[in-house]
Amino acid sequence: MKRFIPFLLLAAALMALSGGVIGQEKKGRPGTKATPEDYRRLAALRSYTGKVSVGPKAVTIKIDDSAYLADLKAATALPIQQQKIAMAKVEQRYAPSKWALGKEFELDLTDKSALRRKNLPFEYDEKGFPKVSKVGPGSGGLPGYPAKMEDFSADAIATVTFGAMKDGKPTVAMVYVDNK
Repeated sequence: MKRFIPFLLLAAALMALSGGVIGQEKKGRPGTKATPEDYRRLAALRSYTGKVSVGPKAVTIKIDDSAYLADLKAATALPIQQQKIAMAKVEQRYAPSKWALGKEFELDLTDKSALRRKNLPFEYDEKGFPKVSKVGPGSGGLPGYPAKMEDFSADAIATVTFGAMKDGKPTVAMVYVDNK
């Protein structure tokens, strides 16, 4: 019986990687729309750092599951004696956010939503010297510098801080992009 346990673990891991049994709905795959319960759980996190797309009225968050799947695949490629430990580590690492993997969230921007950036753009003055900015960091205790919509490229890595719930979704209090 003990000889069959590693094979059962391997079969379970392969089933998880393939998305389950044929005919079952694939949960957690890219492009999956979030449910109202998912939005409540997202709001409980208070913020999210990852790939975001900022539009004129909304912020779209796509929680990527490729790292989880790659880690799971790497764990199943290990010798059978090490698989159980490696798979437990992968599951433990992703446990807090596993429910959101592969889901897409669309959050509304409000008039009070702050757009911020970590760095000012590097500019030259008319003589060709680096321009010294007169814009100071942090207004009202917010990190970084004021930003505009153009400062956010598609799928930029940014931190989104959530505000009050509206229509079952958290609003966006602040988007802070690390524009290197």
